[in-house]
Amino acid sequence: MTRRQKVYRLDKGEIPNLEVLTPKVRRKVMRAGVRIVALKTRTLIPDSGRSHKNKLKKSITYGTKAYGFTGYVRSKAPHAHLVHDGVAPHVIKPVKKKVLFLGFTITRSVRHPGYRGNPFLTDAAEQTKSEMAAMMKQKMDEVLNEEL
Repeated sequence: MTRRQKVYRLDKGEIPNLEVLTPKVRRKVMRAGVRIVALKTRTLIPDSGRSHKNKLKKSITYGTKAYGFTGYVRSKAPHAHLVHDGVAPHVIKPVKKKVLFLGFTITRSVRHPGYRGNPFLTDAAEQTKSEMAAMMKQKMDEVLNEEL
């Protein structure tokens, strides 16, 4: 899987009687909640180096699905799973003397030390739980007052 995704479900949260709300209201409420997580995720993402400058931050998207019962925050960057989960130490072997690093031809294997990982999606979700719930309740009140 090249994408990392964190999924949130409204029907498992603290907001009651979601079935009586219209899908339009549920979508607005969920979108307000996952937007907070997405913004926090963008602040927690590490810099991926010169070749991937800010690609990871720009690839963070959020939205709703399943008639507003489910919201998601995900990264579409192809290297997101490597940054999020990390990489085990491994050996890089050349194939037909390919150029691997800045014009150097590698004729022998190179040992990659690995990367511990930075679970930015999980951290953002944990840090914004209470803020997300408060925003969702506030948004639900706003939307219901607008409709009346």
